[in-house]
Amino acid sequence: MRWTIFSFAALCDSSLPTHLDHRTTTFDLFQDSQQHYFLEVWASDFRRLEEEYFQLYLGQNRSNPRIDAFKQAIAKATGKGGCAVNAYSGAFFWFVVMTTIGYGNESPVTVSGRALVYTFGMLSILAFGGILFLASAIISFWFENRMKRYHWQWLHAPWAACMFFACLCYGWMALTALIYQAWNNDRLGLDEETSFRDAFWWSYLTGRCF
Repeated sequence: MRWTIFSFAALCDSSLPTHLDHRTTTFDLFQDSQQHYFLEVWASDFRRLEEEYFQLYLGQNRSNPRIDAFKQAIAKATGKGGCAVNAYSGAFFWFVVMTTIGYGNESPVTVSGRALVYTFGMLSILAFGGILFLASAIISFWFENRMKRYHWQWLHAPWAACMFFACLCYGWMALTALIYQAWNNDRLGLDEETSFRDAFWWSYLTGRCF
């Protein structure tokens, strides 16, 4: 029991960090950092509850108000105070599901969460398919008009159309890869920078679903 008290006391002596600001990196949100942050929030909640129970039990003239307050604070403290709903992450998750990209960085673990993704995920995929159908029809109509206006009839040839759209597709993926590479290296600040090959692979996984 004494070792347990010392362990909790050592944990509760740590101060709550302020590293979660607008420049919080993805590296700081990895699993180990999340667990460490959760424990620190729990320690902060524990210190607050311990002081409140100590003042309460002191007024009740208990024989050991500090020990009683310590035990009650351990039983009541939680780390949920530092958790909040992140609408941006939620929107990104549903965008990944809707577009069938499937990065795999997040997935539901509860039965209700998986049922929600099964149901609304399928509906969102169907809705996104309808949007893509309308968008492709509009783009095709616009492109046909441009070909007639500027006399680009040679693009009607299968080989020419294939080469044109292949170059357009791979050029777009290369541009996206360069932007992702620059953002990733600046945002993460890791010792090993993201290579263009890895960035292009990410761009391919993202762009192939469209």
